[in-house]
Amino acid sequence: MVETIKKKWPDDAVMLVAEIAGHENRAKMEEIRAGRCRHCNQTVHYDSRTLRDALKIGEPYGMPVKFFCVPCAVEHDFQMINVLVDHRK
Repeated sequence: MVETIKKKWPDDAVMLVAEIAGHENRAKMEEIRAGRCRHCNQTVHYDSRTLRDALKIGEPYGMPVKFFCVPCAVEHDFQMINVLVDHRK
């Protein structure tokens, strides 16, 4: 069995993982916003509520919010995440 080596989870920003535009679950979204994946530059869609929460987490540390699309996020080591907030429910 070949073990896949995961990339280091970024620690320079609050990372918001979002669906690639057109794949988001719009039914549960308050207001849809667009951003760009920091890795592949694809357009992602996220909920404004999720952005508000991410900004609150990063503000005390002066950390910006940046985005990953789902395919790029799974290439990274989730064990390195300090705080995980899941809004999919």
